[in-house]
Amino acid sequence: MVYSTLCCAIVWFRFIGFFSFIKLLLVIKPIEGEKGLIDSLVESLGEYRVVLITAVLFFFYVNIITMVGFAISTTLFVLSIVWLSRLLSPIWVLNTLIAVALIILIFRVGVNIWIPDVVLYEKLFSEQTLWFMNKYF
Repeated sequence: MVYSTLCCAIVWFRFIGFFSFIKLLLVIKPIEGEKGLIDSLVESLGEYRVVLITAVLFFFYVNIITMVGFAISTTLFVLSIVWLSRLLSPIWVLNTLIAVALIILIFRVGVNIWIPDVVLYEKLFSEQTLWFMNKYF
C-alpha cells in the first residue's frame, strides 16, 4: 500500500515537473507574440498586490512582536488585514479586538507560548507590572 502510494507520488511529481519545465522554457524564451519573463512578472504583480502587501505586513508583524508586544502587534496586524479586506465598519474593529483577546487567551494563557521580554514594556513598567505585561500581553 505504501509502495503504491509512493510510486503514484513519484509519477505525479514527474508529470508536473515535465510540464513545469516546458512552461519555464516558454517563459524564458517565449514563442513569437507571447510575453517574455519580465513582461509576465510585471503583469502578475498587479494581480498579486494584496498577497504581497499581506506578506510585507506579516514580516513587520513578526519583527515588531519583541518591540511593542504580542497584543499590540497582533491587533495592528489583524486591523491591517481587515482594512486591506475593505471591512471598514466598526463591527469589524470590535470583531478584531475580540479575536485578538481570544488569541491571547489561547496562545499566551492556554498554551503558554513564551515570547522574549518586550522592549517597550521594559521602558514603561517595572517589577510586578512588567512581569504581568510580559506574561499576558
